[in-house]
Amino acid sequence: MTFCGYHGSTGNGPLTETIVPSSDDSTTGWSSSTANPIWQELGVETTAAYAQAVTSAGTQECPTTGDDVLSLNMADPSGAVDVGAVQGMRVRYQVRFQWVGIEPTTFSVLWTVRLKQGSTTIASGTAGPFTDPLEEFNWQTESSFSLSESEVDSITDHAQLKLEATATMCDDGTNEVEANLAYSVVDYFAR
Repeated sequence: MTFCGYHGSTGNGPLTETIVPSSDDSTTGWSSSTANPIWQELGVETTAAYAQAVTSAGTQECPTTGDDVLSLNMADPSGAVDVGAVQGMRVRYQVRFQWVGIEPTTFSVLWTVRLKQGSTTIASGTAGPFTDPLEEFNWQTESSFSLSESEVDSITDHAQLKLEATATMCDDGTNEVEANLAYSVVDYFAR
């Protein structure tokens, strides 16, 4: 389904639809906290299930970081989104980190989330970097970014949208760090 003629950047109008992941695109280095596919875990706005990536101790010692990239195909917006009636779009996600076993003496986790059409990045946002051990295991406040008018207008095929989450992580060389992503959704707003 192709939509054109979107205007505005933030959701001043009513929320008309939220699209969720519909399938995994690339999950190398990632696993699910349950037996379900990752895309199913990230379509429900809860922290009960999540995607996880873990540093490889000795290969991602700070300041050398490694990127674990997760790519998800997003559901096609339904007929509820009328051509020319959408004012804006917003991407929402929730993240946390934890260590595996013993607390590392140094660590960092930086999240970058991108909304893409195919391989083209439309918009992106970041969360972190997280380096404070007191933040460990706590789900961070929901992160989000709104698309500008030109970013919304640059989308030519909403059926080709993907969300890409990159966890850029490092550890102390001995004790591993784990990054968790609880959900990733895209909101559409009407005029």
